[in-house]
Amino acid sequence: MRPVAYVITCEHAGNRIPSWCLPLFEKHQRLLATHRAFDAGAYETARQMARFFAVPLFATKISRLVIDCNRSLGSTHLFSPITRPLPFHKKNMLRKHYYEPYRTAVEAHLFRLVQRYRVYHFSIHSFTPVKNGVRRTNDIGLLYDPKRVYEKHLCMMMQQEMHRHDPALRIRYNYPYRGIADGFTRYLRTVFLPEEYCGIEIEINQKGMKKRAWNRRLAAMLGRAIRTVR
Repeated sequence: MRPVAYVITCEHAGNRIPSWCLPLFEKHQRLLATHRAFDAGAYETARQMARFFAVPLFATKISRLVIDCNRSLGSTHLFSPITRPLPFHKKNMLRKHYYEPYRTAVEAHLFRLVQRYRVYHFSIHSFTPVKNGVRRTNDIGLLYDPKRVYEKHLCMMMQQEMHRHDPALRIRYNYPYRGIADGFTRYLRTVFLPEEYCGIEIEINQKGMKKRAWNRRLAAMLGRAIRTVR
């Protein structure tokens, strides 16, 4: 059996706007503090998990309102309604300066690892407690491709281990989004074989993520669960 290597990424780590894009956001300053701009708390949790596993953290702090590094190039959500009207050469600049360097760096790192290891890739995100008037009551969502047996097994074991540490945690599979929806992990599954690569998106309820102590505790719990599964 191959040894395991861990990769931690965070595609919505911040709400930075390139200086030349600032005029586009003059009327949207309040939006930059919302979930539409970034995943609150996700970066801190990802940073703590990378520290737990002693691995580098791949994160992009460019706001997804500029360009969404978790979307495919053909996605209608690659650019937000604010940047979508930009001319082609401007959007191409965003792809060349922010999207491609980030995605290429992660993919190149994975190519090096799969020569020797099975890779467990955890893409860290967060979600709002209420969306469109509907309350989301789970604490954690584990998103995976149901057709990839290793991913399904990994998520089942992670849930069991986390419940051993905290039985009150509400953990759901493929919620609040589907694991096969457009995202970086879905793309990477087209590049790497199931025995080489397990790509799991971890979605965390934002209700407690403004507290650093909760982020540290959660990251440590996730890290212990993942390491035990191995």
